[in-house]
Amino acid sequence: MSNSRKRQVSFSRTLNLSFLLIFLMFIVFCFFIAQKQMDDIRKSYHKVNNASVYNVARGQTEKSLRMMEHSLTSLSKVLTKDGSLDSLQSVNDEVFKDYLLRALSLLSGIANISIIDKNDEILTIPSHFSSHEGQGVALRELPWYIKDASSFSSVTYSEPYLDEYAGYRKVNISSPIYDKKATMSAILSFEIDIKQLGHALRQKVTPLEGESFVVTRKGHVVIHPDPSLKNEILLPEDVVSKMRNAAGMIYDEEQNNYYYYYSYTNPDWLFIYKVDEATLDAIVWEESAKVIYALAISVGMIIICWFLVQSVMKNMFMRVISSINSGMPFNATEEVMAQELINNSQKVETFRKQSTTDELTGLLNRRAFDEKLAQNVISKKPFCLAMIDIDNFKSLNDTYGHIFGDIVLRKVAEEGMKVVEFSGALLFRYGGEEMAIIFESDDPEWAEEQLNEWRVAVEEHTWREKGLQVTFSAGMGSWEREDPEAFIARIDGLLYEAKHQGKNRVICAPREDDVATSESV
Repeated sequence: MSNSRKRQVSFSRTLNLSFLLIFLMFIVFCFFIAQKQMDDIRKSYHKVNNASVYNVARGQTEKSLRMMEHSLTSLSKVLTKDGSLDSLQSVNDEVFKDYLLRALSLLSGIANISIIDKNDEILTIPSHFSSHEGQGVALRELPWYIKDASSFSSVTYSEPYLDEYAGYRKVNISSPIYDKKATMSAILSFEIDIKQLGHALRQKVTPLEGESFVVTRKGHVVIHPDPSLKNEILLPEDVVSKMRNAAGMIYDEEQNNYYYYYSYTNPDWLFIYKVDEATLDAIVWEESAKVIYALAISVGMIIICWFLVQSVMKNMFMRVISSINSGMPFNATEEVMAQELINNSQKVETFRKQSTTDELTGLLNRRAFDEKLAQNVISKKPFCLAMIDIDNFKSLNDTYGHIFGDIVLRKVAEEGMKVVEFSGALLFRYGGEEMAIIFESDDPEWAEEQLNEWRVAVEEHTWREKGLQVTFSAGMGSWEREDPEAFIARIDGLLYEAKHQGKNRVICAPREDDVATSESV
């Protein structure tokens, strides 16, 4: 056989190309799923980190700062209200010192209190050997000194500065104090215990391994878990310039760091949570590994299945060739497939019946009732609905047992099926001892006759238990194009009316045209 004819007969190449195309599409799909999974995890961590920054910045750091501001303004009002400053000759008075010392003992997060009076005298509580040095004009060079009255009734934060003697980082909050003539008579200042705030950040558990700190808009450190830092720049200026919103996330491509931030209003600081990209990528990979491994295993299984399919196809081709050579028909596969289709069809029909039939009574179940009612309403087909309820069923159960109750349900259903066997009506077990019947007719008189025939058959049935009589009550009416829920509620109301009137009866709702005729008469 020539090569051209071999290519015409052989279709393995076409199958291989088709499989390769499907395989490549599956690879692309797997890559998309894996990438989507990793992106979703990364976004979820961004969201969690932003929420963590917000909670810590607002609930911990900013709350502490606002409490210090409140303490500062409260102390200023107290000094102004009781006239302590107006009657004081010098802030270095021993009584005044004792007053401030007792105030400091009640404050949290404050390292010391300083006050400068109108005579340019300074008092620091607690003081050290250099507290009274730098009097006079030198006081105006203090980082927290308020040089004008532009900050009336407000709190001012100083820039972070290094203590000249101790060599550690300091931040002060200051507030002017005014006399009765609205003239600034003193400056009250608190030194924030930033070591305590940094220690609180160190104790905070973060979602990922990272670093939390507070910086100025110039990137200089303010609050940091490491107390040995002086006045270092922790954030590049170009990164800080991108933090324009109240909160958010910035990625630094040069340092490969994620910066989650929250902006304070007063002071103009930034709360920063820095996470290394490698740390986040490691977590993302760890949580995505199961999905990626599952996709890789799926790819391997597809390859194995393809080789198995090729092996089966080759075996089938050999059987076809053998059948052609021997002259025997090769139809076993078709027969098996046909039998399987028949079997599956029977299984589907069995499952369908099981899903719509009540096992105890053999009637259609509630699911079938809802479907049939919806079909009739959608098609706007006229029909009648009746709801029945076995009278005193609970008493029957309590007296004769639940097994007898099941017998009663089956017998009532059996009598009903006998009555409507050739009428085209459908019987349903609605729930418990309640049953429903849909008459495919808009003639309520005929439907009422059928229902009463069923009721009488149940009433006259002879039970094994002597003297026992089982009855049911029913409500019935034709559909007046209302909603299914309203229609069921109306028929159910007629059922309970039958119960109220003495049971063992059928109450039929009058039709709208009959009501209109009676009203006109």
